[in-house]
Amino acid sequence: MATQINNILCIGGGLLGLPVARHFSKSQQVTLLKRSPIATPLPISLCLADIGDKSQLIEALPTDIDIILYCLSPTEFSDAGYQKVFPEGVSNLLAALRHHKQVPKRIFFVSSTSVYSQNDNELITEDSPANPAAFSGMRLQEAETLLRNSGIPSTIVRFSGIYGGNRTRLIEQALRGDLSSQQEGPYTNRIHETDCIGVLLHLIQKEIDQQSLHPLYLASDCEPVPTHIIAAWFREQLQCETENTAINSTKRRAGSKRCHNQRLLASGYRFIYPTWREGYGEMIQRLYADKQQPKQ
Repeated sequence: MATQINNILCIGGGLLGLPVARHFSKSQQVTLLKRSPIATPLPISLCLADIGDKSQLIEALPTDIDIILYCLSPTEFSDAGYQKVFPEGVSNLLAALRHHKQVPKRIFFVSSTSVYSQNDNELITEDSPANPAAFSGMRLQEAETLLRNSGIPSTIVRFSGIYGGNRTRLIEQALRGDLSSQQEGPYTNRIHETDCIGVLLHLIQKEIDQQSLHPLYLASDCEPVPTHIIAAWFREQLQCETENTAINSTKRRAGSKRCHNQRLLASGYRFIYPTWREGYGEMIQRLYADKQQPKQ
């Protein structure tokens, strides 16, 4: 029996959404929804619309959508920026679907573990209460709630701290001496950019293959780590000479939780970078080998 071709709509063509669109364009009908044009060497249809403009979205939305990936980032880190992209954007999408009387098989929504405000090293699972304290987590949670109440099957993927590619913030902190290896720090939860893409490909493929999916997955690697442990490892690998202890001693302790990925592992996903060591090791070799000559 021939595999059914699905019409996939990828909303957002950034570092995660575009690779997903390119991958599925080899076997499915894919449309990429963006605000501005982009070169599309692969057979990807381009739909130009602003997710914040409901009328524009209704006019531009393609027909017969089977699967939607909602993978957007705000253009600014502000409450207004998050409000436009998440609750307003999701509300506009749902309104456009209702206007065209479309009910996709499933909507995949990229969210964040910032919806959790736990701060005492708690183990976090998909069943843990989400009571965000910051506007970013609040707006994401509002968008998640809209999807859950929409009547359309949805799967929310909450990613932890994304690194990899050119996301070097934590490494640069270590190089500046601003990441303490001496003082006990909070837990940080990490996932490599390559695994973020891999998780989305894995879950969407399960939908294509008509396999069961949960409505929520935590996507974080297999080893939450205290920041002083990862800082000491960076210092060894990068041969950092000094630490700015004055800055570290005055910094307020950040939120601290341990994200558990058992549901994702049980779904069959296998991490390319199971822990931060493999992932940051890849980055150091690729971006810092010549300058820092890290230890093997």
